[in-house]
Amino acid sequence: MTRNPKQPQRRAGFPVFGVFVCFFWCSCSHVFADNRTFVALSLRNSEREIAAIGGDATKLKEKKPEIYFLSGITRPAFVVFDADSKDAIFVGEQSKDGVVLTMDDWITALRAALIHPEEDPGVTIDPAICDECKKKGMFACPHTSIQNVKFFAGIANTHLGEICYEADWWMKLLSAGKIQSPVNGVRSFIDLVGEDGQANRTSVSLLQTRFWFYPVINRVNLLDNMVLLQDFQMGVFTQVMYAEENGRPVVDLSHHYNAPSDKFATSLTESFGALAESQKVLATLRELTRLCALAKGCGRTSSPFDFRRLISNYHDVKVATPPTKEVLVQRDLIRKLEFRGGVELKALAMRLKEGDASAFRQIVLKARPTTDAVSWKFFVKLQNGVPEGVTVPPQTGSDQDAAELLAQGRFLYINNRFDDAARCFESILKDFPNCDDAACMKAISLREEAITASGHSLANDFAKVQAAMQILEQVAKRNPECVQAFFQLGVTHRAFRHSTQALDDFARAIKLVPDFAAAHYMMGLTWKDLKNYTNAATCFRTVIALESNTETAKDASEQLVLVQQSPEGGGRPTLKGYTIQQRGLSLRYPGDWLVMTPAELLKRANGNTIVTPECVLVIANPDNWNQNLTIQIKDVPGYNSPAPQELESFAGTINQQMGKELDGFKEVSHRIMNVANVPALVFDSSSLAWGQRQRQRSVLLVKQQRLYTITCTAIESEFADAETKSFQPIIDTLEIDGASSLVQSTSSGYKEFHMDIHTSVKVFFAAIAVALVIILIGFLRDIYKKT
Repeated sequence: MTRNPKQPQRRAGFPVFGVFVCFFWCSCSHVFADNRTFVALSLRNSEREIAAIGGDATKLKEKKPEIYFLSGITRPAFVVFDADSKDAIFVGEQSKDGVVLTMDDWITALRAALIHPEEDPGVTIDPAICDECKKKGMFACPHTSIQNVKFFAGIANTHLGEICYEADWWMKLLSAGKIQSPVNGVRSFIDLVGEDGQANRTSVSLLQTRFWFYPVINRVNLLDNMVLLQDFQMGVFTQVMYAEENGRPVVDLSHHYNAPSDKFATSLTESFGALAESQKVLATLRELTRLCALAKGCGRTSSPFDFRRLISNYHDVKVATPPTKEVLVQRDLIRKLEFRGGVELKALAMRLKEGDASAFRQIVLKARPTTDAVSWKFFVKLQNGVPEGVTVPPQTGSDQDAAELLAQGRFLYINNRFDDAARCFESILKDFPNCDDAACMKAISLREEAITASGHSLANDFAKVQAAMQILEQVAKRNPECVQAFFQLGVTHRAFRHSTQALDDFARAIKLVPDFAAAHYMMGLTWKDLKNYTNAATCFRTVIALESNTETAKDASEQLVLVQQSPEGGGRPTLKGYTIQQRGLSLRYPGDWLVMTPAELLKRANGNTIVTPECVLVIANPDNWNQNLTIQIKDVPGYNSPAPQELESFAGTINQQMGKELDGFKEVSHRIMNVANVPALVFDSSSLAWGQRQRQRSVLLVKQQRLYTITCTAIESEFADAETKSFQPIIDTLEIDGASSLVQSTSSGYKEFHMDIHTSVKVFFAAIAVALVIILIGFLRDIYKKT
């Protein structure tokens, strides 16, 4: 594969740091027809033997090595289903010099596909980053010496995870020139940087980059009664993640072309076959990737064989994988170079309704010597990688372009460039309109773009959310077995508080894939939103039973503790204490809420201005971002508590001002009551946001020469719950003392106070009702990524 430097959009220029290395498939296409010997392994009969020894992998290796070593298959190729015998037949080639694959590997791949259909197996090695470097937009920093190793789809402590990790580290060492390439023509990245005259003339002082193995051609075809691997070719993609020129960050990396990065990636693409011949870890990863692709296909079809029973009864050998690794940094004569790595085993699944595999299926079944046979061999002729007896309809688009765009779009999505990601997925859909992966990714990219861009154009953002929902609904209608479509519909519905629809979506996803851990977790959160702690606890326990060492399982454990501690869950209500001594304020708030300062909010808001300087405290419900409370404190020198009739007069000012600021604004009620032993104005209002009506209740009071404004915001259907269980306890426990005296003002008395309170009210409502609520909704993005 060659790369054109005039087309930066097809190369890496994403605004993210690192070396994220994704390993995929090698080429297995054949231009001419040839005869091949294949080995078939009956999973039904294998399961019978596995059950007889209690599912123990060590015993299986000792007593049934034929099954443990997958009948010697070294190159996975197909899975054929037999509805009559309720069997799934694993088919592949074997060679004496091929890599060793085991039942452990196959089970790990199946678990990843069935329990984690929302992500692909892989690993990333990411340098830890301090807050200072995060603010600069860097993705690594010189202040840490350890990198975090994170595994995806539950492959930690497995042989598959170990190979992904070792292959990734090999790529890092080669990039940095720590090891020499065994193949001529493959130079280290740092050597290429040193030799590049143009690069040496630039002012780039720091370069953070990443490389990943990537399938420029890849497809797993889903036909009736068969999963077929077809058209695989390994490539390498490169991406400049962060750069500094003369010590200042390069703001726009989208057109930042780095010739050494491109040369290094191209040389690896062209030489991968030779590298795999000399590097066992690459050859093993290549076949494990094919194994994962077949497993993904099995998870996307209605199989007569119960894969879930097989993976639940099999106990594979555990292999310790590291949680951390030392940072790898290299420096040439001019600049500092930093690397980031990873592996992602991805397949582009294509459902071909026009394809036919019935004849090939008969070849496989007729070759079986007896119905109880565990494995057998047969001969078949291949034409361009497709076995005789299989017809695959021609495609109008380029598999190579689709694969490239899919990987590029996913990395744009991961790095929060959602609008650009959506365009990549849309390009795939022009040639492959029925590609479920691309359609679902386009939909969630639109959704995330709307959430992160909210506040710029609410009408446009809401339209993107509606478009995302429509795409997901179309996919679900076209392919009722697309679990990802139902899952993402549920996530989207929950994000906008459509809890009933979300529960239905998650239930449909779980019906398709009963062991879908993330769907159980999200259903638990939705039940918790609805205060049904019994059902929520059941969902969280299911996640914990399905897996133990993943982030989702850890989150489920934490959530289970919270729901058990809730009054409805049988626990006692807990309140935390909070004090701002310099502001003379103390209060108590629900134990499962968070206290966030404006600085902490700004970190999560990617630099967007979301609160005014007077907002000194935000208390947020981490599991329901539409129930939040804010406290603003503004100094009003020379003035203490106004009389009740004076407070009453401010209600009209608030009503008039906010009617101009907010769509659908209306006053619900207002009244005067005592809070913290002084008169306070309680103003209850509502407005429209994201197509739903939001309710707000604010308490305004002046004490010790400070104006305190406490506001609770929730969607209308949940406001009563928020007010009773969250807002009222805070108001009831609010205490204000004379912590610090203010300089007395000699300017006009009542007029100055009136102007101060009017200005504060105006700023407060505008910021909270528009910016703060929307950004708090934006926190959902963190929850999505976590799940």
